[in-house]
Amino acid sequence: MWKSFAVNRTFINFFSCRNQKWFAVRKKISMLQQNFGTLRQYVPAELKHNSRGWYIEYYRLNPTINMNERVRLMMNRERKRCKSLTEFKLQTSAIILQINNRLAAGYINLQQNMPDYGLSTSDVTSGDNVRYYTPLEQVIDLYEKDKSKELKETTMRSYSCFCKQFKQWVHKNYPTMSASTFSQILANQYMEFVLEGNNSKGKTSVRKKYDEDRVSARTYNNNIKLARAFFSWAMEKSYVRTNPFEKLKTKKEESKERTIIPKEVRDRITAYFMEKNPTFVIIMQLVYKSFLRPVEITRVKVEQLNFEKHCIEMKGSQKKNGKAHNGRMDEQLEALLRDHIKGAKPDDYVFGAGTWKPGSKPSSSHSYTIIWDRMREALKLPREYQLYSLRDSGITSLLRAGAKDLDVVQIVGHSDLSMTFRYANHIDEDLIERVNKIAPAF
Repeated sequence: MWKSFAVNRTFINFFSCRNQKWFAVRKKISMLQQNFGTLRQYVPAELKHNSRGWYIEYYRLNPTINMNERVRLMMNRERKRCKSLTEFKLQTSAIILQINNRLAAGYINLQQNMPDYGLSTSDVTSGDNVRYYTPLEQVIDLYEKDKSKELKETTMRSYSCFCKQFKQWVHKNYPTMSASTFSQILANQYMEFVLEGNNSKGKTSVRKKYDEDRVSARTYNNNIKLARAFFSWAMEKSYVRTNPFEKLKTKKEESKERTIIPKEVRDRITAYFMEKNPTFVIIMQLVYKSFLRPVEITRVKVEQLNFEKHCIEMKGSQKKNGKAHNGRMDEQLEALLRDHIKGAKPDDYVFGAGTWKPGSKPSSSHSYTIIWDRMREALKLPREYQLYSLRDSGITSLLRAGAKDLDVVQIVGHSDLSMTFRYANHIDEDLIERVNKIAPAF
């Protein structure tokens, strides 16, 4: 009797276990059916682990076959980059949140025909890539790091300024946004921020700020170009699918007006610096006579001063256009430079950091601008008179003195004659008088 009861109890336990497993399977199937029903067209993403490693899994609707399909994003590479499992799960949770938001947004758009604010249904139904969920701020950092390896320091300055400003705007408005969800609507919002200007105050309209020249068309267009370059790189690296700045139109720029500094004004400036800072007179003459840009002057070393050939041997890496060029020196400039570099080493910079005396570290062109601005304020000169204007003045003086066009092109280092002729378009007050003397009668 007890034996039969034990056998029956065994069968009862067996069938009860089978029933429990069966009910669990039925319950799971019913949950999946509910998720795949008309009320819900996706299964939220979650982090999982198996023998192959870590992965994110979710289900979404494939409109081509009108069925739900499973998507797995392998996360093994991301796991190796993290120092701890806690850090990995924290970063993964941000990606999962982005996926679920896009799944929900895609479903809502399908059901209610709502406008797409960067979360298009195509993002949910097309092929996925784990890089699409990389935070936009992180992509900006990767872009800046990649560009710093291939661009010159002066060129990289513009890219770094853009990255810093764009990243601050993203952090303030959309801190958790992934790169692939940045849309054209958000691109317009960012450009409105640029148009308003970072330093503008008050509640003035955007249009009025633009009309008042608080932000120039050149600055606006440069921001669009830099943004396009960033998202083109992001497309190449598979962080985004499209370039949201591609269809944005640039604004019409006014032609660049080159200002020359008359001789009487140059004499006043020279007298001021002979009293306040005699070294700056050498810098001004290098801009005017040698046609070196201020940033190029900071790169000149003592060994590049060739007094026998009366020139400054500039390397291609030191020039803006990347082409080697010899800047001219006359007797006056040579005398000033010989006295300036007494006791200097051949590999010293002609203008070192701090005191502008020859040294192992180069000076900054920004320091030249600060000194020049102080002088301009003291002499009450117009803002159009920049240090770079001395280069324009030197080229214009050569052309008016009767120098041959080809000689000017070569001595300045221009690539063609058309670039040199841009400097000949300054207003010449003596032009009419000279033409009247040689023009034939009617």
